[in-house]
Amino acid sequence: MKRKIVLAKKIHLWIGLVCGFVSSISGLSGSLYVWQPEILQALNPEILTVSNIDTLKEETIHETASKLYTRFGRDLSALHLPYREQQSVQLVFKDGKNHYFHPGTGGALGEKTSFIRFFEHLLRFHRTLLIPRYGNYLVGGSAILFFSLLLTSGVYLWWKRYRKNPRKGFSVSKNLPRGIIYYDFHKLLGILFLIPLLVISVSGSFFTFMPTWKAALQVLDSPAKETKRMSGEAFSFHSLEEALSLPSEDEYKLRSVYFPEETSGKYRFRYVKNRFISAGLRETKEIEVNQDLQVTMFAEYHQNSLSEKIAAQAYPVHIGETIGLFGRIAVFITGLIPSILLITGYRFYRFRKSNRRTGYKK
Repeated sequence: MKRKIVLAKKIHLWIGLVCGFVSSISGLSGSLYVWQPEILQALNPEILTVSNIDTLKEETIHETASKLYTRFGRDLSALHLPYREQQSVQLVFKDGKNHYFHPGTGGALGEKTSFIRFFEHLLRFHRTLLIPRYGNYLVGGSAILFFSLLLTSGVYLWWKRYRKNPRKGFSVSKNLPRGIIYYDFHKLLGILFLIPLLVISVSGSFFTFMPTWKAALQVLDSPAKETKRMSGEAFSFHSLEEALSLPSEDEYKLRSVYFPEETSGKYRFRYVKNRFISAGLRETKEIEVNQDLQVTMFAEYHQNSLSEKIAAQAYPVHIGETIGLFGRIAVFITGLIPSILLITGYRFYRFRKSNRRTGYKK
């Protein structure tokens, strides 16, 4: 039994030192990104916010999008309708420029700002540390080590020490050497935030290893269930202008249209259930059509397999939006915890190493 405890301590120590730094950086950047919508709206009200957006009819937004496509279509790589913090219509041009337009009047509002670019870089930093080619594997691998070894070894050590007196495991000592107090804070925060840290690290690993996760989750799929596909008649528009000008007949709302880079390429339409941030599951619909506007691919949330439905929730779960404002606050706080655990754990390690005369045995 002692050998297992010693092994668990070594695993917890070295995995903490190896991936703790990466997890801390990723956690801090993620905490800031949680409030990206509110921060960007506050810093860019002239291009991202529109008065009375809640009363603007879908027909009006689509008419504006259709007119903008008629005007700029040849030069576009994507067209984004209002979604999340962006209440305007965004046109992404092939030359890389981004312009924003009023969804009701079609009037020009401005170009992409440095604040928007900052958060785009922040997201890339959060997912890859801005390290080319291998950064995403470093972050994703650290997330897997975090939940598979670091958290499990920490829980094991906590349970072995405090299973007979759990109350002590949720307390912080007083009038003791500072190193022991560091340990108490370390084990208290670790056990209190065990579930949020587990959820965030597991969902975070999805972004790097999505194909692997999907393959693993397929064991949950029913082999007898067949996925339904849309027929070409369900997308019966004669032109892209017409497709843009008319809202979807179901409960989905058009979010984006991606244009092909080549004349023989395909158009991709992405739909969402809710335009703006709301609690609940993220439900989307994707339609791909060829140059003749014939459907070549269709995927809709309720027709997807269980594994695909679970994978689709990785982002809203990871950022806390699934359970609303409370979830986002919880994720914000949880993102700060890895750096605190790294500091308190390291300080206790240094204390143990430099002061064996305290008689304290972990």
